[in-house]
Amino acid sequence: MLVLVTYVLGDKFLAVDGVTVLLALIFYTLAFMIGYFMAGPDPKERRTLGLMTFVRGGSVSMVIAGQALPAMPEVLAIATMLTAFSLLPLISVAFLFRWTAR
Repeated sequence: MLVLVTYVLGDKFLAVDGVTVLLALIFYTLAFMIGYFMAGPDPKERRTLGLMTFVRGGSVSMVIAGQALPAMPEVLAIATMLTAFSLLPLISVAFLFRWTAR
């Protein structure tokens, strides 16, 4: 699915301003940090809440893009692509946390 969306709307995604991508990275980093520091003292709870708060931001942005801008489906596609591409570092961080928890 991600490959298909990238193929169809890749030019629009590449036309996104670099500031937008930077702000998305800052948002996801802050979301992880807020979740991490709001959890209890258990390190496993901190990692779990940090990762889940990180993931939730993308789905919220897709809902907002779909509801606020229904006449512009490319905005939803770009939000979907940013969310999907943000999952790549999330998966690697999750494996890193799993490795260090052993």
